[in-house]
Amino acid sequence: MTETAHPTGWPGSGTGPLREGSAVYIPGRQDSDDDERIPPDEVCLSLHSLELANLGVRRALVHEQVEAVLDTQDKRGHPYCMWLAILTLLYTGDLVSAHSQCRQLAMDPRWLGSPRHQILLALMRARVSLLAGDGVKSAALLTEVLARGLPPELTRLAVAWLVEAHVLAGSPDAAHQALLGHELAGRLDPEMPDVAYVLAARGALHMATGRFQHALDDFTACGRVLTAQSVANPAVVPWRSRAAFAALATRRKDLALALAADELTAARTWGAARGIGIALHAVAVIGRNDTSVVLLEEAVELLDLAHARGELIHALHDLAVLQKERGDVRRPCRGPRTARGRRGLEQPRPDAHREDPAQGAPPRPPSLMRGDP
Repeated sequence: MTETAHPTGWPGSGTGPLREGSAVYIPGRQDSDDDERIPPDEVCLSLHSLELANLGVRRALVHEQVEAVLDTQDKRGHPYCMWLAILTLLYTGDLVSAHSQCRQLAMDPRWLGSPRHQILLALMRARVSLLAGDGVKSAALLTEVLARGLPPELTRLAVAWLVEAHVLAGSPDAAHQALLGHELAGRLDPEMPDVAYVLAARGALHMATGRFQHALDDFTACGRVLTAQSVANPAVVPWRSRAAFAALATRRKDLALALAADELTAARTWGAARGIGIALHAVAVIGRNDTSVVLLEEAVELLDLAHARGELIHALHDLAVLQKERGDVRRPCRGPRTARGRRGLEQPRPDAHREDPAQGAPPRPPSLMRGDP
């Protein structure tokens, strides 16, 4: 597949950091210019962390390694190294730290005068905003950076994120126009760079516009691409839970249950609150049994803890629907504190409440339960 890199010193690798060997999927992969060559050891550490994150294993080690890269001043001037590190940090679920890192880079003199640095910083800031649930801010950043012009290896990724941001912001027409404008609305080559993100974004647009079979097709195609690239972690793209909702909407409940269960297993293996919350939401809604309310309450706690406001609004809406169906007049949903300290979940930083990566909640999305028969 395309868009892979290979750590130095691994079985079958060559002499450089991007040689034949163990493939690592890198969103928006770029090769360093000669005058910005990064020491292979630094790339190797970042690629090793990214590979573990792609596989969805050893999250604590991944977070430790990424923090080591980010805390080393001489590495902070290398845009490619920071790109790898912050993307991986986002996979670990540490949205607050990623937001803080972007703010620090924005004030770093090494990042102020370089167009390449500024492009990557804008993309990282946009991704943080999107994951925090601020589709409007994310779309504005991505629209601006696309208007300035991007290198080909970053354009598709930026468009995919822009489509997802427009959908989150409640602007499906703008999302469709972005796909049309970059010739990504039709059939896609599975070997195309970053096609998984494009397929996931298109699937989200199809779901938002009620084209559930098209959504299912795109999400499952996304999954095939990621699987071929050895990406099992739903923190990269939670394609199984999204495909599960699409399958439910097309009245394929057995498929929906299997997809949701698979994602919950993978999310628990990785251990990030966001992924577990997303997967629990899918399992609860699709299962629709006596445990669904409790599972959705836990999903809400975890999504709140993860600052995942977009997914949180979906989960809160569906929780209210299920409680109403069951005549449930119990206590309000518990806050995120009850989820802290659970095995496998990240511990929030002490100052997390002071540095919220999103400035406000996104517009209320449609219910994910709308396709339920």
